[in-house]
Amino acid sequence: MTATGVTINVLNQVIEADSLTLESVEYSGESVIKLSLENFRLSLNDGDASLLTVTVEAADLIVNSEGMGLRVTGGSVTADLPGEVSVPDDSVEGVEVVLNTTSGVLDLGDDVEALPAGPYLRIELLDATLTVADIAIRGGIVFDQETDEEGGTITRVAVAGAMLEVSGQQVAAADGALVLLPATTTNSGGIAGVLNGQVSNGQEDQNPETFGINAAIGVRFNNTGAPVNETITVGTQSVLIGVPVLEDSNGQQVDYEVFGSALINIGNFVTIQVDVGSDLEGSGSVFVGQGPAYLDDDGPAINPSAVGMLLTDASFIRDGASGPMVAEGIIQTLGLEGFALSGAARVIYAGADGEGRSLTLSGEEVIVPDSAGTYIEVEGFALEIAGQMLSADRFTFTYTDDEIGIEAETLSVALGDGSEDFLTVSSDDASFLYRDDGFAGVIDGVEFVFADDSDDSFDSNDWEGSDASDEPKAKKAK
Repeated sequence: MTATGVTINVLNQVIEADSLTLESVEYSGESVIKLSLENFRLSLNDGDASLLTVTVEAADLIVNSEGMGLRVTGGSVTADLPGEVSVPDDSVEGVEVVLNTTSGVLDLGDDVEALPAGPYLRIELLDATLTVADIAIRGGIVFDQETDEEGGTITRVAVAGAMLEVSGQQVAAADGALVLLPATTTNSGGIAGVLNGQVSNGQEDQNPETFGINAAIGVRFNNTGAPVNETITVGTQSVLIGVPVLEDSNGQQVDYEVFGSALINIGNFVTIQVDVGSDLEGSGSVFVGQGPAYLDDDGPAINPSAVGMLLTDASFIRDGASGPMVAEGIIQTLGLEGFALSGAARVIYAGADGEGRSLTLSGEEVIVPDSAGTYIEVEGFALEIAGQMLSADRFTFTYTDDEIGIEAETLSVALGDGSEDFLTVSSDDASFLYRDDGFAGVIDGVEFVFADDSDDSFDSNDWEGSDASDEPKAKKAK
């Protein structure tokens, strides 16, 4: 079967093609329909106008009993974005369109990567430039959409591993999230959001009036002419984009502002905001993660795009510009979904392996671990994970690019329904991993204590098939 002048409406978007050929094929044991489209065109629109249009010579759209999907790589892109936001056609060096209207994994046939469960429509510009005023964002830029609480369409723009340029000067590597908003009766349409980045050439700038050469910075945008308050989902994270109308020191409205220039950046994750003292010893705040933590150099407004752990009322000391650092203060988590942490804590940073190292802070000697890393220690604290409370004599968190490792000494986990604990699990040795998609962990040498009055307490060596000489075995509670 063939057809010409084809138009397909899917997820409130429009697919067009000059011609279509239909055939029945079998993928993964399932009979599906393959629509071969010539001169394929897909437009991402906001309900009123087309924002992005991708054109490809040919594409295959797979249709099964639940919906349809495709993966298209290559082609050309044209953009017509609101609020003087642009993507120059000649700046795009690669594009991928991914569509899946089903709720399951969709097989696209031989030599084509299967689609993860949907529904979604995503356009990824693999290497492109998005410009706002004299700010240019160069790198991987992903456009997709979601529906807000009022049924309106929000176009999300996710930026990862991109380069931030101001007036043609490269200033930072940037990540973050933005929203494109159509013009309404209350705003002129445009873009709003926050990008976090780092300026780095391996040294540190001692002048707090300029960008630190090894500093964390952020840029927040709003050229819509009105305050923006939107919550969007990026991956598994809920990101609040709350940006007021931006003004310069003369009260004139501006499209963007840069913040965080007075921060000291240490390694990949740690930034220090100095209130009193020098860059080697003093007090202020310490942030571990992707920031900056604050929207202003002197706080207190939290950056809604920051993800990590913030130490406030902190004192710190460093062993030279490139040596270990120790800080102590009151900790809280920012942007870590399902991970709540508060209380007194200590941050230890070691940029390289070494033995026999220590620093003295507030009259107390602090031992620096032999292995390089960023460590956060919290004692006598209860940590909530998945609605359950974990208590331990000490938690140690190790921060890396992809995850947070958690080691617990003398762990106790109370399992219940929120109003009553039915079972307490105790262990001297437990470890967990936190990633964007949740927690995973192992608890060794477990002892169970039930909440009723019967003698139901037992430890791992009481289980059938083990004796006192056995190593503790992992048990799964159902």
